[in-house]
Amino acid sequence: MALSKTNTDSLCCDTTSKNVFVRWMELAVYRFNLWTGLYMLERHERFLINCLVLLCVGASCLYLGVLSLGFYNGFMGFEDLPQ
Repeated sequence: MALSKTNTDSLCCDTTSKNVFVRWMELAVYRFNLWTGLYMLERHERFLINCLVLLCVGASCLYLGVLSLGFYNGFMGFEDLPQ
């Protein structure tokens, strides 16, 4: 009985690459896909969901940066108040 190809066949890590960083990155992406369940989706669907996640993470980092800068400038502004 022959096994059919599944979406996980294209996700398996390529162990022939010589670069350690490339192998580590492929393994990290593979584990992320398994952990989140994205391995069940097609390649274009995974791309769209990952773009959405990156957009949300980027917006959150930008928001936290602006918020922390506002706190920093707000606290530094208290030194200019008259006594």
